[in-house]
Amino acid sequence: PIMFVDFYPKEEEIKQKKSFIGIEGQLLKKYLQTVGIEDYYCTYLVKCFPGVGKVPGTVDFNVCGEYLVDEIKKVCPKVIVLLGGGVLSFFGIDSKITTARGIPIWYEKFNCYLLPTFSPTYLNNFTDLSSQKREFVEDLNKALKISKEGMQQKIETHYKYASTISEVEWMTNQ
Repeated sequence: PIMFVDFYPKEEEIKQKKSFIGIEGQLLKKYLQTVGIEDYYCTYLVKCFPGVGKVPGTVDFNVCGEYLVDEIKKVCPKVIVLLGGGVLSFFGIDSKITTARGIPIWYEKFNCYLLPTFSPTYLNNFTDLSSQKREFVEDLNKALKISKEGMQQKIETHYKYASTISEVEWMTNQ
């Protein structure tokens, strides 16, 4: 299956004791259906609503992270889709979602790929024809393809370090 991990549940989801039922959950399920993803599992990094205007912190990550790890071990996903920037640091990704999205990352700890993408909460700010929603659909298609076929080869990243703009220009022209 494909596992989807969002940052934390919304207030209404806590009240009804059901996950992914709000506007964001409806949006996610709409796109899952559009792409044809049927075998999936949705969960949250932080398991409780932090309160209006509050953002979960390190204590929440440490406490709830243990439950997420247990869920991942039980589900055994081939791909974990990380919904938004809030969950990246838990998986050791030190990057913004706009930079990391759409790039599969092999995660040895759980023997699966991570695929960061935009959160449904963020996507609700855009029209259906927006580039953000188009990229989200591309990411879902990529997750589906990886879950069915795997990757032809593990993606290697080769970093080059530059300390000046002229070094960057020289490296990009190579």
